[in-house]
Amino acid sequence: MKKLFALLLAVIMLFSLAACGETKIESNKITTAPTETQPKETQPEETVPTETLPEEGNEVGKLCYGADLPIVTAQGETEETINPQTTGKVTVINFWGTWCGPCVSELPHLSALASNYSDTLTVIAVHSLEGYKKMPAYIGNNYADSDIIFSWETTGEYVGDYYLKLGGGQGYPYTVVLDANGVITATKLGMMSYEDMVSMVENAGAVENEIIIPEISVSDAYSYSYEYSAPWLSGEPIIKCYHLPQLNLPDGKADTLNSTIYGDLYPLIEAVENRNEDSYELINGMLYTCGQNGDVISVVVRVEEYFNNFMKFHVYNVSATTGENLSDAQVYEALGMTEEEGREVLFSYVQAYWETVQPSEMVSLDYIDSMTADSLTADYLDAARPFVSTEGKLMFVAKIAAPAGAGFTYCILDETGAIYSLSCTLPEHQNN
Repeated sequence: MKKLFALLLAVIMLFSLAACGETKIESNKITTAPTETQPKETQPEETVPTETLPEEGNEVGKLCYGADLPIVTAQGETEETINPQTTGKVTVINFWGTWCGPCVSELPHLSALASNYSDTLTVIAVHSLEGYKKMPAYIGNNYADSDIIFSWETTGEYVGDYYLKLGGGQGYPYTVVLDANGVITATKLGMMSYEDMVSMVENAGAVENEIIIPEISVSDAYSYSYEYSAPWLSGEPIIKCYHLPQLNLPDGKADTLNSTIYGDLYPLIEAVENRNEDSYELINGMLYTCGQNGDVISVVVRVEEYFNNFMKFHVYNVSATTGENLSDAQVYEALGMTEEEGREVLFSYVQAYWETVQPSEMVSLDYIDSMTADSLTADYLDAARPFVSTEGKLMFVAKIAAPAGAGFTYCILDETGAIYSLSCTLPEHQNN
């Protein structure tokens, strides 16, 4: 009976082992191989969690509120949008308007910034709710090739909702800078210089690209000349010269300027070409000079009127990197001075001019003093235009008081007060 019970127990143990896996009997030993099962998926190693982004807000250190802003071109609103929070680059959001003078003055700096930092920076210019429909035509005329991404606001009662959400409300322009994660690193109310913008985006993590400022290159856009003779002239006839400048910048950035100059001045030459014996109001010559100081390129065209050889000067200042027209204030800023400091320089140049005038029997010292005072009045100073010479120095086309009967005259002044005249340097022409 005991043997039967032991045998029965052994059989039960054998079946129990078989239920757990394949059973092998080696040298009276029972071994069990693992049961074949489907391999488990390999679990990825745990990674260190990324730093948690801050909550959304409109203050420095907060994650910028996101919004799908419409992308607008010269043709109007497109179907594409951009979210400033998720560009993956340092992002500048600039709230502006075509009606806002400081905003318009700031745009060339923003355009240069967008171009010079294009690999690491996104610049989004969001037009205000007021007058936003005027923007497509404006950017088509001025920023068709800019790296700025233009957008606009169409929701809000008086000003745009997104502008208010990001802390705006005190005025325009208003700028918000984000790092590559969309976190606000700086805000700024009011117009900024290019240097201010560079500092803000570099602090946010943008890496500055090498800025290459093209050197000036200029040629004749149009040239015309003819022999001028009259009974009261002795010797050879004078050759009258008429030259229009063409500024050459990479990527056609000077096209707008060249079109402006041509539109302003070619009709004057065309009238000379089609002159007749009764044409007494024609100009007597047209010449130009160009200068550069860093990003500032200046083109000055002298137009000599027929009557009394009176001179007029047309001054055009443009950015070498963007091709945008520069205001007088922007010229001063690029040369490292405020507009007030620039006016003080002009003041000293006019004084230096009158110091070069020597009194004579016809003109007394008191008379010169009175002319100096006249030339320093707001009426005269406001008519002056700054530009840079071929040597890169600051110069002015200045309005100068003149003896009774003549009223005033325009001339080109430098720090010595000297009067510069432009003359034709082509070897086959005489100076006109």
